[in-house]
Amino acid sequence: MKVYFNWIGGIGMSALAQISLIKGYQVLGSDIKKFYITYKLEKLGIKIYNEQSANNIDESI
Repeated sequence: MKVYFNWIGGIGMSALAQISLIKGYQVLGSDIKKFYITYKLEKLGIKIYNEQSANNIDESI
């Protein structure tokens, strides 16, 4: 199962993304700015888009 998080770079969303990844979900997300949290998530294998768009979700399914 895939889960998608908008604003994945936020402290709350990034925590939920990491928990979902640990639970075995395929995690994807988006945020308008990349910084240390988004880089950390990418190193864990999470695909992060650089813009908020419904097309990101459509492409991910």
